[in-house]
Amino acid sequence: INAEYGVKVNFPVFYKVVFNALNNLFATIIQVSSDTNVAERRLQLRDIDIEECVLAFCALLEYTKLWPNSNVVLAAAMRAGRKFIELFIKLIPLMTLKYVENRQKIENTLSRLQKGTRILHILCAHGKVQKNTALIALSPIVKKTLETLIYKVKLMLEANNCIDDISISNLKHRNMKGDEVSSQIDPTNSGEDDDQYIDDLY
Repeated sequence: INAEYGVKVNFPVFYKVVFNALNNLFATIIQVSSDTNVAERRLQLRDIDIEECVLAFCALLEYTKLWPNSNVVLAAAMRAGRKFIELFIKLIPLMTLKYVENRQKIENTLSRLQKGTRILHILCAHGKVQKNTALIALSPIVKKTLETLIYKVKLMLEANNCIDDISISNLKHRNMKGDEVSSQIDPTNSGEDDDQYIDDLY
């Protein structure tokens, strides 16, 4: 997104529109993916579409680092980012069925997705550091959605006898600059599960 074309002035509004458009597209892809009567050619195309959506998701979240003081951008990222994860969770039953035959593709997709989930964790911590009530209010549902994602991925790997493929690490709370901050500032932290994330797939 280049400021020389006049986008920078209206970026917060533009950002919300683009992220919502991505979620609408992703929802459509997921709906089509549930259709078992399509040709194999379309199945391969959807694999590409899903990966591209995950890459776009991560790229959009990366823009929050350029707008750390914009409540509109950060709140939009948390709302739309949560929605994207909720949509992705709907794909996990299909991934579970096709994991063995598409193991590398699925692991690559999850590995890319975790880059975005880490930023969502950072946004939650950022809200606490800044005592931003708008972001603090969004944090519990965002964290709960991320916790659900981890739980569903674990179930998928257990169903395919591949639980050792995943590494779960305790989350280090970081601010927008990447500096570690104390977890004690988090008033919404309800347990250890909220402080975990997918560290790696191998």
